[in-house]
Amino acid sequence: MTDAAGDLPDLDMDLFYDVVFAMGFDRPEPGFSRQQPSARGGHIPIALDAPFGERGPMLFRFGDMLSLLFNWSTVQSGMRVSDPDHLLFDYTRMMMAFRLFRPDPCRIEMIGFGGGSLAKACYRALPDCDISVVEIDPQVIALRERFRIPDDDHRFRVIHADGVEFVSKDPGRPDVLLVDCRFALRIDPGFSSRIDPGGSYVPLYGT
Repeated sequence: MTDAAGDLPDLDMDLFYDVVFAMGFDRPEPGFSRQQPSARGGHIPIALDAPFGERGPMLFRFGDMLSLLFNWSTVQSGMRVSDPDHLLFDYTRMMMAFRLFRPDPCRIEMIGFGGGSLAKACYRALPDCDISVVEIDPQVIALRERFRIPDDDHRFRVIHADGVEFVSKDPGRPDVLLVDCRFALRIDPGFSSRIDPGGSYVPLYGT
């Protein structure tokens, strides 16, 4: 896991959000691509891929960034193609701050998969930790290879299920429960009571 992009050039995130916002109105055909002029000079190659049609999750390439979009204008996740483990968005780095209180958890449960930024960070940084990720949308799970997410193994698994039902019924006692999903407000704060004593409950930042 990397917490900084090192010597890689900065991404023009203001332009990125401007382009995504415009796509919500223009509704370009899946498969479109162009060279986007940049105020910093030169052009940035952009492209839109909709492997499941425009009603499903879409992949938007913006130079060195691959993002996961819902409903044209909702940015669910983002990854630097040249540094797939870098935590691109501030909120993901904030959620990883649970390590200040629980630096070496034995078991992590994660509700919400998306582009797998937090899943990859935990997998790389915590080699002795058992990690379960729950995602309700099978199309999102199907995109895991595009976001360089590791295959399931003896300590890492992605489960297709409703996160609310999983947390309510599964008998597990994780050290850390990360809730990173569009429906985070559905997560009952009482779920924190199922965490192992001394563990951490980390809901999506801002909810």
